[in-house]
Amino acid sequence: MEGWQVHSIALWGGTAAAVPWPLVAVAIGVVAIGVVAIALLLRAKRRAERALAIGQTVVAQIEAQHDALRNAIDSVPDGLALFDADDRLIACNRSFAEAFARVSDLRVHGARHVDLVRAMVDANEPRLAPAARDRLVAKIVDWHRQGGKPWLQRMSDGRWLRVREKRLPDGGTISICSDATEFVRLKGEAQTAGGGRNDVAAV
Repeated sequence: MEGWQVHSIALWGGTAAAVPWPLVAVAIGVVAIGVVAIALLLRAKRRAERALAIGQTVVAQIEAQHDALRNAIDSVPDGLALFDADDRLIACNRSFAEAFARVSDLRVHGARHVDLVRAMVDANEPRLAPAARDRLVAKIVDWHRQGGKPWLQRMSDGRWLRVREKRLPDGGTISICSDATEFVRLKGEAQTAGGGRNDVAAV
């Protein structure tokens, strides 16, 4: 063809064929594009592998920090429980779980505070009339919602717990339960106002 340079390309069998230069250029261009694409894919793969390794390292660090924090919270002698803005249980430590072992079926993520209180009252105040239990539950829930007002609860095993609650900026509440048995004994507060039968009191 006029104006086209012709290159001879050896074929199998020792023969040669004349190939116009534009076709050779196209073939070379296709090969070059393929090489560049493979190089880019390999580079992207290496970057993805590095990002995955970094992500796995970050996840491992977060899990280690979570475990360390969990162990630290569980080592605190006071019972700790965190409730969200809707008064549902988010988490609690081992001391809280042990203090309220008799309501273990309700001590799960998402449990309502009022249900925990009612179960606690039912477990520790079996001799109270239903109406009296309802009033006691309402009083404890009110103290919980107000926050900042500690109160005492006598448990069925004779222990006394001092409960302090604090409202958090996000609307949640943290409850702190301490063993106040010795405090009550020393201060003479084992007997409360209602003829000795009211086993919960603000302190």
